[in-house]
Amino acid sequence: MCPYFHIGESFRSGSDNEPNSTASTNHQKQTAISRQKHHHCMDCFTSFYRSEELRSHTCRPHPCLECRGTVICPTHLNSKQTQNRKNTHLCGQCGKLFQTPSKLKTHQRSHTGERPYICAVCGKGFSQSNQLKTHQRTHTGERPYTCSVCGKSFSQSNELQTHQRTHTGEKPYNCSECDKSFSQLSTLKKHQLTHTGEKPYQCSQCGKSFSRLHQLKSYSAPFIN
Repeated sequence: MCPYFHIGESFRSGSDNEPNSTASTNHQKQTAISRQKHHHCMDCFTSFYRSEELRSHTCRPHPCLECRGTVICPTHLNSKQTQNRKNTHLCGQCGKLFQTPSKLKTHQRSHTGERPYICAVCGKGFSQSNQLKTHQRTHTGERPYTCSVCGKSFSQSNELQTHQRTHTGEKPYNCSECDKSFSQLSTLKKHQLTHTGEKPYQCSQCGKSFSRLHQLKSYSAPFIN
């Protein structure tokens, strides 16, 4: 049996627990010193016994003092606060701030409608170069994003992400009215129309409205034919 009692353990009277030498007394002192909290978080001032505990703690949510939001690591916290200080380029239309003039210029196209990136195949214009690149895959047939489960390929990363939910069963989009969940945001929006009664699809011939596009198409078919 260990001759020394452990931290957090009740001390029992009796010969088994009584320190019987100078060595045992010194051991207890060293144990007490080693159990002091020498590792400190510099963001929330919590202290820990071991460096491993501190490292685990530092990647837990910490409050951002500037925006009152939450960020994960103090490293990210410092980066976020520095980033906020660098957001000095102001949009005169909506008041949003951006880090660089180029990001501001790209944003301003949402107000002006400017689309400087033109598809050489069909002439369609886009406000950002990455949007053009994604669009061009509709002409080339390129599908660089492949599902690791079934091998199906997609032209856009968000399409792959949506598809993967058919394997995982994940449904991250929740209806606030009835608590139903959906794997796609578009499906949630369609579902919400059943609660709001909104009918955004209108027949151009008679003005009748529908909540679903396929309902409008079925109704409009006789007019078209």
